[in-house]
Order: sequence, then C-alpha cells, then structure tokens
Amino acid sequence: MLISGRITNISLSKTGSPYLTAIDDMGRVYFPISQTSVLGGYDGVFSNSAAKVGSQILFAKIAGYNVYYLLAYLPVVQDVETIRVDGIATAIEADKISGMHNDIDPDILSSRPVTGLNADYKEVHIDDFMVMHTDSFMNISEPNGVTIQGYPKISMQIPQDGIVRVSANGTANNALLNALPFLDQLFNYVNALEQKVISLSNFVQASTPVLVAAAEAAAIAADTAVTGSGQIIRNQSVEMQQASLDAAIPLPITATEAKTNCQNTRNNYIIVP
Repeated sequence: MLISGRITNISLSKTGSPYLTAIDDMGRVYFPISQTSVLGGYDGVFSNSAAKVGSQILFAKIAGYNVYYLLAYLPVVQDVETIRVDGIATAIEADKISGMHNDIDPDILSSRPVTGLNADYKEVHIDDFMVMHTDSFMNISEPNGVTIQGYPKISMQIPQDGIVRVSANGTANNALLNALPFLDQLFNYVNALEQKVISLSNFVQASTPVLVAAAEAAAIAADTAVTGSGQIIRNQSVEMQQASLDAAIPLPITATEAKTNCQNTRNNYIIVP
C-alpha cells in the first residue's frame, strides 16, 4: 500500500538507526518509517536522502506488518515551478498540456538555450539530472555538461594513495606545481642571482675610476706617439663610464618584494595539498 504524508519527527532507534514519523491528510500517524537506499545498500555502498521535518513523502506499508519504508520525497510546488521546458518557465504557461497529454516539442534540446562558456548555469531543465540541497547542487545536462555548486565549500577528499585525474582528448601527462613551495625554491635562486648582480655592480663601480685613469694614461701615451690617436681610447672610456652608471641603477624591486607580489596573486578560492 502506498501512502503520502508529511514528516513530523525524526528519531533514532536504540541501535542508532534513523526512523521517521509522518502524518497524512486525514491526521493518521505512521511510525516507524525506515529510509531506503536507492543507489546500492550493502557494506558501505548506499545513498541517503536529505530527511527534513515538514517534507512531503511517499512511503509503503509492508503487508501484514506495521512497518513502513520510504520510497520518495514529493517536491513542493515552488521547486517544481523552477523546472524549465524548452525555455518556458512551466509547460502549463505554454498552454500545451491537455490532461495527461503533452504537445511540447519532443526534441527538447533543439529549443533550449546553451549556457555560455564563461557563464554560470543555475537553471533546472526537464531534461536535466539534478541533485540539490539548499544552496549546493549537482546538475548533469546534455548541452551544459556537469555543473557543481557548493556552499560554503566544495571539498574533494583524496586518500593518501589516491589521485585526481583531469584529461583532455584522453591525455593526462602533465602535473601541477604547489605554488608556495615552488615560489620558495624559485626565489631562493632568484635571491642568489640578485646578490650576484649587486656584487658585480659594486665591482664595476669600484673599478671604473681606476680603469678611467688607466684609459686616460693610455690615450695620452697614444697622442704622444701619434697626435689624435688617443681619441679612440677616450671614446671607449666614455662608453665604459656610461656602462658603470647604468650598472649603478638598482633593480626596480628586490627578490623579496617580487616573491611577495607573486604570493599575492594566488587564488584563495582553490586550496590543494
């Protein structure tokens, strides 16, 4: 026998099993109502429906026994009205339903919109498979793929020896870098390079006066031998002095500052091990 009613209480047996109490439209009370597992039911393989006081349910009575088993939940009208058919809020609004007959185009996909590549899909279409709990849901849709929304979070819990595999065209041969330890390793090396640049800059600046003096002495000696021949050396000395001035210009930011700037670009919406 099939019965419909509303959950009025959820209690636990002595062994910890949840039992529902429901009341029908005639005021008759039914207890105990046991939950059923639609997707498997043995040794850790099971599914659980979200039982809430106030939910409308459909349950069955076992012949000869005063025990009941939950079969399904009946959605409220407000939820059903969110289901779209061919882009129309409800089939009733389209005036295409007559009794139990539905004249809506059977090719639902030909007239329903496809969500843009960079847009959220939050509708529920009659052709979709949808599991929703308050602000969290999973939607499987032929034109829109798989959509998952979790509030306040989506958690993927990987066991110690497990992996998450993402492939494209059947290929998954790359790897992700852990940003924080990667930045530590990279900027340890960048910092060493920075110290080398500073040391070389200091060396150039310290050596330039000596080299300029030596170049001028060489230019004078060249002029003594051949008048005007020292000008080439003086020109090279000017270039050397300019290079020294360029080397004295500090780097725009330090390696430490660059590392901090990189760390500040991390995406706090995604956390990985």
